[in-house]
Amino acid sequence: MSRCDNRGHRDSAAVTAADLRISGELCIEPAAPTDAALLHGIAERCFSSPWSEVTFASMLGECGCAFYIARSGGSAVGFCAVRAASDEGELLDIAVLPEHRRGGIGTALLGAGLAYLRDAGTERIFLEVRVSNSAAQSMYASCGFTACGVRKRYYSAPTEDAAVMVLDLSDERDRASG
Repeated sequence: MSRCDNRGHRDSAAVTAADLRISGELCIEPAAPTDAALLHGIAERCFSSPWSEVTFASMLGECGCAFYIARSGGSAVGFCAVRAASDEGELLDIAVLPEHRRGGIGTALLGAGLAYLRDAGTERIFLEVRVSNSAAQSMYASCGFTACGVRKRYYSAPTEDAAVMVLDLSDERDRASG
């Protein structure tokens, strides 16, 4: 299993904040429907074209979507959004404030999202990442994702291709059941 597995996750019940206490300083917790403005504020500091607050509010209420917030010292420093649809999952968005990057927060957030998607029964998890974002691609690769394609001109502001990556969980499920 990869280091991104949420080892504290006990069963197939929904991921809870108690499952995700990473250390005394860092806690990953499920986002509430009232967190749209908070998530939008983080996204504005991290992305050139963030989702709108209305989009966050809509996604927070969408069936199959899960959002997690990273808090350090009580302050929100990042978030992760995932969606499960049948046997496929998608990492929709992940953001960590610039001053909190490279400390394991992104990996912890990704672990929470992966735990949710595993519990939802997904067999493959997809994501898109800017081709220039080598730090994120390295993090995803360390969690078991592999490159599987390119989406031309996927991003705007600036226009850039997206590397498509996938994590195949079917082998993991086969080992667990065998």
